[in-house]
Amino acid sequence: MDAMGQDPADVPISRSTISRKRKHARKAIAQKIRKEFIPADPMVVHFDGKLLENPNGSGKVERLPTLVSWDGSEKLLGTPALVKGTGDYYKLLSNKLIFIFNAYLRRIRRQISLRIAA
Repeated sequence: MDAMGQDPADVPISRSTISRKRKHARKAIAQKIRKEFIPADPMVVHFDGKLLENPNGSGKVERLPTLVSWDGSEKLLGTPALVKGTGDYYKLLSNKLIFIFNAYLRRIRRQISLRIAA
């Protein structure tokens, strides 16, 4: 804290304060990524089931990381947990993520066209 020019005695340090600050920082980073993301067409969707650590630390859970790639860039759409390990369920989750992503792309493209028109 001394390096930041603050007196450590004046800064509340608790688990909840640290948790709130980290949550706020993650939200700001996510907003910045969304704001700066301008994709190019065409895109390729990649997905594959993986056994990953559960965020709450209760062991491992099967997840379906889904990402899109285009022109040397890539973006992770999500990593939903798999309730069933069937191909139909993989398809359902991937389609849901792509649907959400497409809605997001339409909004971004609409904002870009509004900026250009203004």
